[in-house]
Amino acid sequence: MTDDPHTAGLSRVECPAEREPAVKLYIIAGLFLALGVYCLVDVQRGAYTYTPFSVQNINAWASWAFNYGGQFVFCLAGLAMAVLATRSLRRVLVADEKGIGYVGGRAIAWEHVEQIDASKLAAKKILTLRAAGNGKLVLDQYKLQNFRDLVAFIEQQVPAEKQTL
Repeated sequence: MTDDPHTAGLSRVECPAEREPAVKLYIIAGLFLALGVYCLVDVQRGAYTYTPFSVQNINAWASWAFNYGGQFVFCLAGLAMAVLATRSLRRVLVADEKGIGYVGGRAIAWEHVEQIDASKLAAKKILTLRAAGNGKLVLDQYKLQNFRDLVAFIEQQVPAEKQTL
């Protein structure tokens, strides 16, 4: 998979989260929040008054429903996206002599790793670890820092017969 001589003596690799995926989530969160605030302002200034639902008044009712419901739905969606982005930034993957896993989460011991699927490593920089008991860990260079060191460390820990190219 990799032939990097400077990673030969590593005993532990920490991979904090990359910032770019979280930044994209923060941008989406900001857009949702802005749209929610826009709907809130429109409803508060009385731009849309309640119109009973009927086929003749479908456009007026849809405008009212969008703005009245949007102030809640878009604000909640924006807050949820912001929380998701913050959580993704705080994740740290650690690989050491015992196993691999996220800090505070379930780790996979090296002896339980049944297969390493590196079929997407060259093209997409994605490595999949499959463990006993339907355990699966997908490692993506787009989401993790120190990815090359991590791949080299995994190669050291897992026997070659379990590595699939």
